[in-house]
Amino acid sequence: VDESGTGGQRIATMVGVVTDATRMRVTKADWAALLVTLGGIVGRTVVEVHSKDLYRGSEEWNGVPPDQRMGVFLAVLRWLIERKHNIVVAAVDVDRFENGFAAEPFAADIATLWRFLALHLSLSIQKAAQRQAFNKGNTVLVFDNNEMERRGFTNLLLAPPAWTDTYYRSDGQDAFDQLIDVPHFVDSHKVGLVQLADCLSFVLRNHLELSEGKRQPKYQGEVQRLSEWADLVLGQCISWVNIYPKKGRCQAADLFYRYSPLSLRDRG
Repeated sequence: VDESGTGGQRIATMVGVVTDATRMRVTKADWAALLVTLGGIVGRTVVEVHSKDLYRGSEEWNGVPPDQRMGVFLAVLRWLIERKHNIVVAAVDVDRFENGFAAEPFAADIATLWRFLALHLSLSIQKAAQRQAFNKGNTVLVFDNNEMERRGFTNLLLAPPAWTDTYYRSDGQDAFDQLIDVPHFVDSHKVGLVQLADCLSFVLRNHLELSEGKRQPKYQGEVQRLSEWADLVLGQCISWVNIYPKKGRCQAADLFYRYSPLSLRDRG
């Protein structure tokens, strides 16, 4: 899991890549091979893909032609699709969040924008996973390292507030019973799928910024390109009913629905 847009941007996104543990060794090897291919493009070793630098042509991507850099993004997205990994997403209209969230009755339980995204994503993956047979207690959440949020979010998942129960719990069910343990926080340069999550989150945020009128296009064709990329990303998403149900929303689901970008929540 990785996020994009929590540093003052007007749309914030969080994306998790869903994969089975039995496929991880092959997936890691495939990602390492992809980094070697990218290194051939820039003429130096690439140990980590920073989406912001890749998109802007800064740092190690300085001097690489735009079409080539955009081709790298497309190659990464196709890599996800070819391996049939699913994703889970959460997003927030930051303007609406900053103007209204503090007055919500549950605001003190969540406290921060990052935690709002992470809790929504965790609830969504819990709800999706519990629909699978023989899957109880088999899910691990792995986030990009965030020292400021680690303790608070871990405590939130260990003792989730009662109002989150209606998102997924039935009578007699333990809270977050799909999770093996506490969430893990790792250095992204050591975990390829966190880098992939960063790329997907970056693409989705920039697409939503344009769709929601939060910024103007930076070059001709940007709107169409990011829309096409976002379609590829969201085409791998778990069922929308686990994230933004249109009907019969409980109080918890409605909270996340009301602060989501309109153009995202209405896709389902």
